Amino acid sequence: MWELVAATFPVLILLPPANRVALALRGPSALRYYRRILECRDGLTEIASWLTGPVPDGATPSEQAQLIRAAVARHQHQGAAPFPTPAAVLAAPTGDGTIADTAALLAVADALQPGPVTEHATRPR
Repeated sequence: MWELVAATFPVLILLPPANRVALALRGPSALRYYRRILECRDGLTEIASWLTGPVPDGATPSEQAQLIRAAVARHQHQGAAPFPTPAAVLAAPTGDGTIADTAALLAVADALQPGPVTEHATRPR
């Protein structure tokens, strides 16, 4: 998912920290983990503006992946302003906190992959 977001909306990718304070507080892998969550969530927000309608209630990760692919294709072919759509949430978390948010992102990210579903860690080590 991050690669799709980075390729489609490169302006959303955060710049590396200008100083070592952020790295010292969390460590490089934890910082990268949280940055990727933010970048994916920002990318999905941008992609949602290219949907042609709302995300159906109870849409599965596979159905959301199809909506994402269609929205990205629409963005790449039109390149103009997005459709005026109502607010839509892709990969909506089912609970509170980073772990629930990450689990929802990973479910849709796995559905975006052409290969088999993989297992992911729920938090950085």
